[in-house]
Amino acid sequence: MPDEARSGPRLLVWWENLDTVHQVLIGGPVLAVILAVLNAGPMSQPVLRSIGYGLIEGAFFTALLIVVTRYERSRRSASEGEEAEDDETGRTIVP
Repeated sequence: MPDEARSGPRLLVWWENLDTVHQVLIGGPVLAVILAVLNAGPMSQPVLRSIGYGLIEGAFFTALLIVVTRYERSRRSASEGEEAEDDETGRTIVP
């Protein structure tokens, strides 16, 4: 079985190998902008309200993204038969 099929797409592996801080710094603003645009466009909210909703919803979905990423990272390393450890920064280290 090729390594890509076993470990996942390169973008996913890259994302899972980032520190949690970097994931928040990348995912947070992206989600906030996407959600603000969705609130302003399809939901027809005023612009300032859309920005506020985007920030609030962005924070929630960023936290959810971090939790899901951590879970999937540990599940993937367990399914590969490797014992995963967490270092002091919260990153999963696979021996």
